[in-house]
Amino acid sequence: MKYTVDRVSEGVAVLETETGERRSLGLAKLPENVKEGDCLVEMNGIFTLDAERTSRRKRKLHARLKALGGSGGSTPQTK
Repeated sequence: MKYTVDRVSEGVAVLETETGERRSLGLAKLPENVKEGDCLVEMNGIFTLDAERTSRRKRKLHARLKALGGSGGSTPQTK
């Protein structure tokens, strides 16, 4: 099953499936240093980070933000 980390708080991560279902799980069961926005794959109860999918997802979100006129994550320059 594939998940995206929705948020992390007080030792618990809220994971979201591709269908929008949510599941809370203790950080001890997840890869070390997992953070909001990371994509995970679960096989036989073992969670692994899907770095390629995470990168692809972040690129898509960056492009959407930019299309909406956002900075896409860059800091505005001041004079």
